[in-house]
Amino acid sequence: MLLRVLPSYWAAMADAGTVTVHGPSLRIDKFLWFARLAKSRSVAQKMAEDGHIRLNGRRIDRSHSPVRAGDLITFPHPSGVR
Repeated sequence: MLLRVLPSYWAAMADAGTVTVHGPSLRIDKFLWFARLAKSRSVAQKMAEDGHIRLNGRRIDRSHSPVRAGDLITFPHPSGVR
């Protein structure tokens, strides 16, 4: 399953992210929890640390990887990565 991070999430979470040179960012575990793709932050952390998620085509293994508007998040699917 593919998920494109939209700027509307940043409007809703303006105080949760930090402003950097590349724009606001949010930890991947916080984003997955906020977007209701994980039941809890601890479940989101485990998903990220187990390497089940790809961010812009690269497998991540840290729950504190930054996600920014326009990033592409990929999840495993039973019939293959989509």
